[in-house]
Amino acid sequence: MFPIMLAAVSAVAFGRADFSGGKASRRADPVAVTVVSQLLSVPLPLLLVLVAPGTPSTVDLAWGLGAGVAANALYLAAAGRGHLSVVAAIAALYPASTVLLALAVDREGLRPVQLAGLGFAADALVLASI
Repeated sequence: MFPIMLAAVSAVAFGRADFSGGKASRRADPVAVTVVSQLLSVPLPLLLVLVAPGTPSTVDLAWGLGAGVAANALYLAAAGRGHLSVVAAIAALYPASTVLLALAVDREGLRPVQLAGLGFAADALVLASI
């Protein structure tokens, strides 16, 4: 139950943050928006890491922090220059497809439901960019 609740809270938080950050980066420097957004986002994940079972190692946290900051900076820079709907769709599809492809390589392959989800995401990306 905990992973499902965590995923739901993450989805809502990322959706709100993506929209707000994209709008803010049109008016302010994307690097400044990234710094402020990262500082504001630290307390909740830190609390969840301390409470959640299977706490990650310091190396895992460092990789996650670096990837998060880089991805956020690139996302906000793109959102400040382009159409937010296209940038958001690409930003949502890329990590999901990366996870699914890693699962496909690491395990026996993807289940039909996962392939269908990837297909729907790709369709959404095409439709959002029209």
